[in-house]
Amino acid sequence: MPIHAAIYRSSHPEVQLAWEKQRAHATGWRDDLQDFCTKWGMDPDTARSMIQPDRALLMGFRLPRSQSPADGWRWDSASRNWVPALRTELGKQINSDLKTLGPEFGIRYYLDRVGMPSSFSGGGARRWSGVKQILDTTWVQWNWEIDIDDPRWERVKLSDYCLMVESGEDPLFFDEENEDDD
Repeated sequence: MPIHAAIYRSSHPEVQLAWEKQRAHATGWRDDLQDFCTKWGMDPDTARSMIQPDRALLMGFRLPRSQSPADGWRWDSASRNWVPALRTELGKQINSDLKTLGPEFGIRYYLDRVGMPSSFSGGGARRWSGVKQILDTTWVQWNWEIDIDDPRWERVKLSDYCLMVESGEDPLFFDEENEDDD
């Protein structure tokens, strides 16, 4: 039975720059999101933002069952999120502010610009990768066969990867907290 998987790694400077850009964007976006929540009656510590994966747009919030948002929000049973109540003036203001947040781009968006696709279709399904940054190396694991023809990326043979796992050096499940400080 064939194994459908592919693992790639890169230490290329352009790939590392993609990580830096994503971190800077994410930090700014999270700060803006926290300000938005505070302004419109959501507790930024407990409100979970729900991102629309295909467009990276904020589509609403989920709250603990014990909490309800301030005025201007309504429960959307289809998406199971709190969304702006567009039939009210306050809801329209909230929605206008929500649009200024813009998309929340994850690392796959940035890696897509340096030769690693953010997703692809394979085996009748949409495939997404697992991504991890360890020291100065980016590791990408696919649960399906995919060929990346880009000099910035090196394919890791599954047999070599399995040897790393068996020796306890699995880079995709690296635990920095348990690493020895030699």
